[in-house]
Amino acid sequence: MRCEKPPSVSLGSTFNGLDGSMNLVSLIDVQPTQVLDYFKRNQAHLAPSMPLLGSEFYEPKYWNERRQVHQRELDQGVAVRWVIVTSKDAKQNQTVMGHINLTQIFRGPSQSGVVGYGLDRQAEGKGLMSQALGIAIDYAFEDLALHRIQANYRPENVRSEAVLHRLGFVREGFAKDYLKLNGVWCDHVLTSKISSLQNL
Repeated sequence: MRCEKPPSVSLGSTFNGLDGSMNLVSLIDVQPTQVLDYFKRNQAHLAPSMPLLGSEFYEPKYWNERRQVHQRELDQGVAVRWVIVTSKDAKQNQTVMGHINLTQIFRGPSQSGVVGYGLDRQAEGKGLMSQALGIAIDYAFEDLALHRIQANYRPENVRSEAVLHRLGFVREGFAKDYLKLNGVWCDHVLTSKISSLQNL
């Protein structure tokens, strides 16, 4: 069973970050061109953690359509997608510095979801993702009342390993050839975090 439509996902949660403060906001609350700029700037940097992408991924039309797709995902309660933006600028001048996706949301006996994320190359190593992902996880447990969040990472991705460990994720296993990323089948470490809340 999929989940109901989530509560508002425009968190507007301000936290310290690169060059001041940042906000974690819904993907549909930023301009598609701002998201496109982020992925263009970080094309080579994010490639090892993404599937092979066609040229259409880097076109404005794709992100205009993705905005509509995500609205449907929200309406169906199957996914929540955020971006990390600079909050010191006017909305039309915000710069996207990262993304967080909570997908594969299931209710019924599972009450679970899977989280994935990425960060601008120049923003790494500053604690930004730890703060932003912590906010997203709190939202998943407190607002969506999920019981379990899964996150997986490539063994060589020590930054991701550190972020998840810092946030209390526990290693559950190792999967060979788990995902085909950038054209190559990649092993992954499997982790999860269980809510401490007594959700019904």
